[in-house]
Amino acid sequence: MAAKGLGPDLVLSSSSARTRETFALFENALGEKLEVRFLDDLYHSSSILILNLVQNAPSDVSSLMLIAHNPGMHDAALRFLGDATGFDKARLDHNFPTCGLAQFSFSGPTWQDVNFGQGRLERLVFPKDL
Repeated sequence: MAAKGLGPDLVLSSSSARTRETFALFENALGEKLEVRFLDDLYHSSSILILNLVQNAPSDVSSLMLIAHNPGMHDAALRFLGDATGFDKARLDHNFPTCGLAQFSFSGPTWQDVNFGQGRLERLVFPKDL
């Protein structure tokens, strides 16, 4: 992510020890201090909660990262994609492993416009790809 310049403006992360460790490694690899909010609700989050968090992101944030857990993250990623097809969609249908990265773009002008079925999968990286 650092090599591709994918540092987010804001990170919303589960407050679990494992996600805190993941965030610390990510921030260290980027070599910059990131704004992060650790949220207890992301520990057992549903895709609906994840969508709600995205829709309520601050308007000055242009890039948002979520660090959470399955099955909520997997379900949210699939629901953002909707009816998309292709190789990455097939991989995502099958699995969303720990430390997997799914990068989406959305065409709406604000975070409030983001909804399921509207995401364009820009990048899908699984640990075994590295």
